[in-house]
Amino acid sequence: MGDYSLLVGNGINNITNGNSWLDVLNNLGETYGIKIDTQEKPFPLAYEEIYFNILNKSQNGFLENEIKNYIASKINKIKPNEIHHKIIKLECDNILTTNYDLTFEYCLDDSIRPEDLKNEGKIK
Repeated sequence: MGDYSLLVGNGINNITNGNSWLDVLNNLGETYGIKIDTQEKPFPLAYEEIYFNILNKSQNGFLENEIKNYIASKINKIKPNEIHHKIIKLECDNILTTNYDLTFEYCLDDSIRPEDLKNEGKIK
């Protein structure tokens, strides 16, 4: 048997009500008063538009670090669903994802907390 890798995109989180990437985007826009139609654009473009619009409102005192911490706090609330667990059971050698959440890590060990994980990649 050879090595197997799986590439997983953003859609996997969409079956978890209240904790999807779309929820994070919509909440971010509402919190900072930015109106972007998140249904009409791909996630990365909608995120960039919201993010840069928030930064352009800098007269309101929003700091880049504050915005990123807000986003991280929302993303850390995204928990695995049944699809995440089923993918882990496939025993792939590698799971590559475009997501910034820790749902696959949570599937490996329910006691994992975001602050316990370290980025061991070349890009921090």
